[in-house]
Amino acid sequence: MSIAEHKTLVYRAVDAFNRGDLDAVDALFAPDYVDHDRTRADLPPGPAGVKRAWTTFRAAFPDLQATIEDLVAEGDKVAVRGFIRGAHQGEMMGIPPSGKPVTVTLIDVNRIADGRLAERWAEADMLGLMQQLGAIPAPPALSDPFGSARESSAPKAESDESITPPMPPKTVVRRYIDDVWNTGDVAAVPAYVAPDVIQHGFAPEPTRGLAAVAQGFAAFRAAFPDLTVAIDDLIAEDDRVAVRYTMRGTHRGPFTGPVGCLPPTGRSIAVSGINIVRIADGRIAAGWAQLDTLSMLQQLGAIPAPGQPLG
Repeated sequence: MSIAEHKTLVYRAVDAFNRGDLDAVDALFAPDYVDHDRTRADLPPGPAGVKRAWTTFRAAFPDLQATIEDLVAEGDKVAVRGFIRGAHQGEMMGIPPSGKPVTVTLIDVNRIADGRLAERWAEADMLGLMQQLGAIPAPPALSDPFGSARESSAPKAESDESITPPMPPKTVVRRYIDDVWNTGDVAAVPAYVAPDVIQHGFAPEPTRGLAAVAQGFAAFRAAFPDLTVAIDDLIAEDDRVAVRYTMRGTHRGPFTGPVGCLPPTGRSIAVSGINIVRIADGRIAAGWAQLDTLSMLQQLGAIPAPGQPLG
């Protein structure tokens, strides 16, 4: 199958999901289909698990609709960025129906084999879902969304003359993770991030500009000084790159996050995420991040662990 055919298969699967068409599942998903989504860990493999997942979601959100905002495809994989929207009319994870409308952003990576969806890795804003349903307190209004980072700590953008010729998009992402995130070198941020960058997903509102992105990185690195990011997969198409990764670190400093400022706990975290970035002139010009923030806060003890009451 071609890249275009892979994308068409994804669109067909989303269309079937939006129509609640369980009869289409067997033709779209491989008999040995594997879903790595941790929220579906108790489901059987193959089409049977897909049907059960779709049925469960539709029972809670009968009008649920998924919208694709971007696709990044390479080889046998397609990364999908989008959102789902619906009204909470049935029980969801022990939460009684509230009637509240919800919108949940997500990014997933799908592997295709023999004309069917064969494997999936997904990150959705489950914390945002729980907050919209009232099961977890909504994020506080923060005048400084990056916590203890100071304006003076943000590096200045380098001039165009000091930048080497643009690197391929995959190389930019790999170098940014290796040279910045895995070293803590905030001074290296301008070499990989555009001055007018817009970053979605790390805060309730988009983070705009190099200084703000550098501040956020510095604050997060101060909270987790031994932070490492391991790349699990890279998918590139034209100017966009999807990166699937695992982030590990120890909570040694104050962390200003979606539920307020958490003092150091000394706890270790291992958190998965998927980002899609757009590269322009060898730098990251825009990004969309989907981190498993719910799991991270559970590991930090900020909210109840799985299986415990949320509200």
